[in-house]
Amino acid sequence: KILEEIAINFGKRKVGKKQIEEIFNVGTIKDAVENLTISLFKKDVKGSLGEIEKLKKQKTDLRLFLSEFLNYLHNFILVSYGVIGESDSPTEFKELEFDASEIKRIIEIFSNSFNQIKYSPAPQIPIEIAILECIVSSETNRNENLPQAPSPSPATPSNGTMFQELIDKINQKNKSIAALLRSVKVDK
Repeated sequence: KILEEIAINFGKRKVGKKQIEEIFNVGTIKDAVENLTISLFKKDVKGSLGEIEKLKKQKTDLRLFLSEFLNYLHNFILVSYGVIGESDSPTEFKELEFDASEIKRIIEIFSNSFNQIKYSPAPQIPIEIAILECIVSSETNRNENLPQAPSPSPATPSNGTMFQELIDKINQKNKSIAALLRSVKVDK
């Protein structure tokens, strides 16, 4: 596929690294990788989804983007543990707080989305779902640790009339369920 695109765009003209980078928006991909990483660690859903939307409008190969993104996270782990030098790590990214388990989770989620792109009718959808899964699930996990006020159970209405109205409505459609609900004892 890549060779076909190059052949279509250049025919028999000489092709260099610069021309190939222009065809595949390599500079755009590098910027988008850094921006998405920063947005994910800042838990910015709008910014993260916006990066993918920009890439889609520029007709960037999203599999190539995702491959670069996963490679970037891999390199960041290696840099953070001193396996390789810090030359490829941007300063803004170094300032972000991270947890190794968080990066591992992000890599796993986006690796799955990489595999799903091939079967998706729109290649951005698996990436957008991965973004939501990363940000929303981490916020949910954080909120689960907070004490929550008890919520009233739907089976225990504040007054008996609401429960009776519900039984009456159900009785019109299904008498068995209505009978079962009548047998329920509601504690106040």
